[in-house]
Amino acid sequence: MPSAVRQMFTVSTTPSPRALLTAKDITNTSDEDLRADHERSQELLLNILKHRGLLSAQNAKLISFVDSASPDLAQRRLQLALRIRSRLRARGLHAVHTFRRMMNGIDLHRDGTCFARTLEGVLVHMGVRLKEVEFDRIVTLFSTTTANKVDYVKMLAYCYANWSLQRQNVVREAYDHLAKSCPGGIFHVAALQHHFNSEALTPDLVPGLFEHHSFNEFLFHWNSNVFNADGLVLWLDFADYYLDISFFFDSDVDFCQYVCQSWRVDIDDWVAKSLFHRYASEDNNDVLPEEQFVQMLAELDPMISEEEAIAFYCAIDADKSGEVSLDEFLSSKVLKVKRLFEDVKTHESRVANKEEFLVILHSLNSELTNDEALAVYQYADVDGSGKISFAAFLQNHLLKLLEFFHPFARHRNRSLGETEMRRLLLSQDPDLSEADLRQIYKAVDTDGSGSISFRELCESHVLRAILLFKRFDLDRDKHLTQWELDRLLMYMDDSLTRQQLDVIHGLLTNTNTGCVSIGGLLSPNITRIKFLFDKYDSDRSGYLDVEEFKEMLRDMLSGITDRDIDELVNAIMPSEHSAGLDFTDCISNFSEISKRHELIMLARRRQARLKARSRGLLFKG
Repeated sequence: MPSAVRQMFTVSTTPSPRALLTAKDITNTSDEDLRADHERSQELLLNILKHRGLLSAQNAKLISFVDSASPDLAQRRLQLALRIRSRLRARGLHAVHTFRRMMNGIDLHRDGTCFARTLEGVLVHMGVRLKEVEFDRIVTLFSTTTANKVDYVKMLAYCYANWSLQRQNVVREAYDHLAKSCPGGIFHVAALQHHFNSEALTPDLVPGLFEHHSFNEFLFHWNSNVFNADGLVLWLDFADYYLDISFFFDSDVDFCQYVCQSWRVDIDDWVAKSLFHRYASEDNNDVLPEEQFVQMLAELDPMISEEEAIAFYCAIDADKSGEVSLDEFLSSKVLKVKRLFEDVKTHESRVANKEEFLVILHSLNSELTNDEALAVYQYADVDGSGKISFAAFLQNHLLKLLEFFHPFARHRNRSLGETEMRRLLLSQDPDLSEADLRQIYKAVDTDGSGSISFRELCESHVLRAILLFKRFDLDRDKHLTQWELDRLLMYMDDSLTRQQLDVIHGLLTNTNTGCVSIGGLLSPNITRIKFLFDKYDSDRSGYLDVEEFKEMLRDMLSGITDRDIDELVNAIMPSEHSAGLDFTDCISNFSEISKRHELIMLARRRQARLKARSRGLLFKG
């Protein structure tokens, strides 16, 4: 266990401000944030006006932040500007952008002013009809030195105030993302056409919009008037559009999600990358040492428990190097899982029941069938409580398990043969031996059908066994010594005695090497036996009575009848086992159980073959 992670919970520290963790955490509410957002908005507007060659009559001065202590004139201007803005916003996402473009187009002197009646006409064109008293207020509050002219830029400037740091960062991320997709990293207008996701633009954002017009609606606002003749898109060209549509979104969350969806940028990856780089050193901003990772954890969530923090760290530091790389951080998807646990209306904090957990799984991978999602749930519910916590999700390596799902989903029958399974296993660990590969496949294909489904993979707990093996193979030699195996077994069941440990070691050990390989750990498959033992030891006595053992056999062995189970129980549990079977007994008897099960199934197939032959039928199986 990383010492720095544990130290974080033993040393009292001053709480630090909460950092961005997921899209759900993107909020700004304090007065300091509002003032900073206003100044950032005004600065960007000024830069855009200069970029467009447009200066107001007052030389595009920034509008000061308006609060209750501001002069009465400033407050009246703000109230009127916001009233017009709200009516424009009701016309849809692009209304403010369209209005500003039209005003810029008729501003022939490029000084940010126009005749008051011209402004009124543009507003009418946008569907906003001014009352005479409202028109008079515009003339009074935004008049210029020229008669009948108003400063329309100043009126608009009072509206620009919500360009938060989060909004700026997500737009910059989208800009960089598109620039990287262009030759030489130079953003060209063709990237807009190629990468825009038209599904992001909906009738909720643009009233009356037909779905098949979404793409044209978006491109309409990126015409030749926006770019240079060479078609290059500069940062201010890109920010110009998003500063205006920022009006439409009150919530930073909604704005960031719209931007990310528009360009198919994973919002959780963006948040993770931003947070990671904030704590990484300038010399190597793609690696985060353990100490910085701990600091980041504390800021991510001041309420995070020690169990969650340790699971968080272990899930991300996949190569156990003591450092977390940016690739590990992004590929882990841990932040997305945490967001899902927080988004789902769970009854307990970051703890999901069966129904809630299935919702989380389908959010992570919509291709999972209900049957497959249920298998993952049963795999994770180790203690049988029916509840899965965020920490348990990480501790059970469910993200790694879901990685194994993709090859199954690509096949029509959602199953893999031995060759395909070998290829999948070798992609995860190229050093697996032939013997280990055969034993792993045999441990998964419990029914001997010659193909395995994702559900079988979950039920076999083979992945859990492989990850446990790697965790306790301290010298990375692909073998467990007796000391390493003892640590693994005690991790699984700390009640095991020295005598029981020796018995299990004798069953699993290769007589030639005196050590245990991955294949040996699966012959018998002690992880699955332990899971089923704990599942059916309902009274937590450490022993399975006759009825509990029958239920375990029914779950463990496919195609078995009650009569077959009775025969197995009579053979495995004679009178001297009247107290029941403990975990060690189950492991010791696994070979005999498997042998008897194979004989039962062989006899059943032989009987079915003879029956089919007597009827002149061809038996397959």
